[in-house]
Amino acid sequence: MAELTPGTVFAGFTIERLLGAGGMGSVHLAAHPRIPRKIALKLLHTSLTHDQHASVLFERESDHAARLDHPNIVSILDRGREGDQLWIAMQYVAGTNASEAVARAAFEPSRAVHIVGEIAKALDYAHANGVLHRDVKPANMLLEETGPGRSGRVLLADFGIAKLSPRRHTAPNREPWSRVCSTRHPSNSREPRSMVVRTSIRWGAASSTC
Repeated sequence: MAELTPGTVFAGFTIERLLGAGGMGSVHLAAHPRIPRKIALKLLHTSLTHDQHASVLFERESDHAARLDHPNIVSILDRGREGDQLWIAMQYVAGTNASEAVARAAFEPSRAVHIVGEIAKALDYAHANGVLHRDVKPANMLLEETGPGRSGRVLLADFGIAKLSPRRHTAPNREPWSRVCSTRHPSNSREPRSMVVRTSIRWGAASSTC
């Protein structure tokens, strides 16, 4: 994959900087070509473009997430192919993720409860619309920075291994995640604060079937 340096135009988007990279590809901050908006541009490594499994998973991510319209879920704006590279344009969330944030400083219990509760709302909505995320973890919990016009939202990202569920509603004998989080959260524990905060984040991401 050729390096996309600031100023490079890719699929019409102007690259501003690299946000992150991994084994499957990279995510860049980019400017929309026609409106004054920043987007997160996710690229699949060109070495994986002709890998059927990888390319199907990549495109499936956009399909599943695009079904969902919720304030706690990162929006999919578009997708396509530029030369030999698949891409997805997503909502850009200025801030960090829960994994990086808790590594820098312990959360107050109330903050941890808020984060898990907001992610629970996203899961409730996704499940109600037949989408199982299956990779809920702190790194996929995006925390918007606060500032003018930004309230510090919490959003669920990365539907890369999500799958559709045949049942588009909450199971009859299972409480919605948001209700479970509000009533049986580990913040009620008498454990030391640092342990409670870390447990709070991991507790909300405990099930790989979410």
